Amino acid sequence: MDAFASFFHSINKKAQQKYYALIPDILNILPPLKESGNSDDLTKALLAMIELAEAAPKMFRPLFHDLVTFSITVIQDKELDDQARQNALELMATFADQSPQMCRKDQSYTSEMVTQCLSLMTDVGADDDDAAEWNASEDVRLTSRFPFSSRSSFPDYTPLC
Repeated sequence: MDAFASFFHSINKKAQQKYYALIPDILNILPPLKESGNSDDLTKALLAMIELAEAAPKMFRPLFHDLVTFSITVIQDKELDDQARQNALELMATFADQSPQMCRKDQSYTSEMVTQCLSLMTDVGADDDDAAEWNASEDVRLTSRFPFSSRSSFPDYTPLC
């Protein structure tokens, strides 16, 4: 994949269109990498896909929904390394930067991306220094909804109306 991405970048835009037909075969490399659990190779492949998406995002148009679905499964797979999961998210973010119209047209892109971003934000890693302290802490409950009991706490309060 790296070789194809490098070659693709070396040719002009007009010549690149001749290679759009190879995208389905290139994308078919990704599922076996994910299924094998080989995070390093999957990470490298996703980086190459990011390069291709930056250069010519429209070549992914016919298979964009399938690529979104695959990327979501990678992001959700907690058995994979964090780097592979983050690269799948970066690939989807690259499409948002390079071809926002294509993302808008996909039925699941926006809702899935928001869901997965929020999910990744809530993951607590094993190497997170504050995780043990945070997990052991208790929630602080406020006794009142408002920090001040009345307007009298504000001696200089002047109503605007």
